Amino acid sequence: MGTRVGEMSPQVFAERYGTGAPMLLGKVELDNGQWITGFGCDHAAPAQGRDITEYRGWLAAMS
Repeated sequence: MGTRVGEMSPQVFAERYGTGAPMLLGKVELDNGQWITGFGCDHAAPAQGRDITEYRGWLAAMS
């Protein structure tokens, strides 16, 4: 899966991208061992949502 790292506070990210249930912000570990704030999805959401795996990331799925 592709990684996009930017300089944005979790609060600004949530306001700009409208993260709300089932989306959530939390810590993720990158391949280099660095921990950053990233976003994920509640474990129950896939049963109700669209699978975007083929797009290799949400930005590509949204375009």
